Amino acid sequence: MKKNRVKILLLAIIVPALLTGCGVSPEQLAAKGIYPEEYRADSLAANIENAVLNGENKLEILYFGRISGLDPLDNEDWRRGYVCRRFVDGVSAEYEQYKGYLSADYDIVLKDADLLAAMPRDGGGLKKYRRTEDDAELCVMDMLQRGGKKALYLFESAASIEEFDKFIYDAIVGIQQKNYACEYLTDRISWVMTDYGDVTELELTVDYTEGTVPLGKMAEAVDKRSLYEAMVEAWSTDIGKEAAVLYTGAGMTEGELLDVLSMASTNCAALPCEADKIWYKQYTEEDGRRIIVGRLELPVRGSELAELRQELKADIARRGDGIMAKHKETEKLYRAAYREVISAASYDNGISDATKAENLTKEMRIGRSAYGALIEGKTVCSGYAMAYKALCDYLDLECYVIVGEQGGEGHAWNMVKIDGEKYYVDCSFADTGGGSKYCLFDGKTYKREGYKAESGFDMAEQW
Repeated sequence: MKKNRVKILLLAIIVPALLTGCGVSPEQLAAKGIYPEEYRADSLAANIENAVLNGENKLEILYFGRISGLDPLDNEDWRRGYVCRRFVDGVSAEYEQYKGYLSADYDIVLKDADLLAAMPRDGGGLKKYRRTEDDAELCVMDMLQRGGKKALYLFESAASIEEFDKFIYDAIVGIQQKNYACEYLTDRISWVMTDYGDVTELELTVDYTEGTVPLGKMAEAVDKRSLYEAMVEAWSTDIGKEAAVLYTGAGMTEGELLDVLSMASTNCAALPCEADKIWYKQYTEEDGRRIIVGRLELPVRGSELAELRQELKADIARRGDGIMAKHKETEKLYRAAYREVISAASYDNGISDATKAENLTKEMRIGRSAYGALIEGKTVCSGYAMAYKALCDYLDLECYVIVGEQGGEGHAWNMVKIDGEKYYVDCSFADTGGGSKYCLFDGKTYKREGYKAESGFDMAEQW
């Protein structure tokens, strides 16, 4: 459209001028938004560079003069500067002569346009880095943030390629040894350098560790609650993968981290079995940032796990949809979920005895989950609590599974919130003789009944 508009305007101005025998002044063209220029190789190179940096492969220029006085492309004088030399594979042109002016339409053939598009910018041009380890690390971190396998960066021109190669070698070795993201994400970093006179190009190639995700796609957490939520989301979404979270919050001890992970694993309520153990590792930066990687090891795997998950998911949806069809208010939804759980499940003393003896089979770990409560109909306190949370999650109600003691005995129950106030639900006690008084009881009753959250699970009390 722009090309046609310029030519139409040119004809609209120049043709009347020809008929009257008058010339067309630059001022007349400028009044119409057309600005002719004198041809120079350096200005053509600059125009091509600007077009390429703006992601364009077309360029339209109006020159003073005649075509016989120009040699715009044959000698390739325009091929100067890093951008034109590195990313322009060729340029072709079509010319139209007007009285005193030459219209040139350039077609620019690009190469490696995707690499150019990903290069960091500084204002209108490409960013140029200094030959320091800090700037080299910025390049590596930029690449790990985006997750590309190959990327280009510009550095100040080096005295020699050999000197630059030694600098990069020393910098990359140092970065790999100390950088937390590099340690987690990369198996190998390689590079190629090319001298372009005024700048030196660094081409980085990264081989990523299998199963990792780029920093830019990693869940972020700024405190214990958001770390808990990120872990629950990751483990609930794809149990077969490691959950990797970028943590940028205040300092956290090893014990505090274990508390968060333990609570998160217990609150993955829609998993059809209890985890055997939690595997985790963390990669820490000097400024306190860290990548926390966690995986749940389950006694059920592969196709069996997938089938159980799908069966439980469908059952939760069926029950949840039935509840929402009858109730809308928050408190009524909480109470309806409670009734649904205790009507579905009964207490299994066999699992309870095996739990105390620490002699749980795979089937018992399934029974201790929401699957045991809702599908099999036999469970213990943990299964009741997970089933209740699973339904609350489906109903978009805030709910936590709390593990701790009641009257000195190990136990599990739920904490919920209504209008910012904390209430408690104990489906297993309700179903074994306690009745409805264990649905949405307040903090005073909670203390009087001797409930005490285990270390880490009391975090929910602060949320």
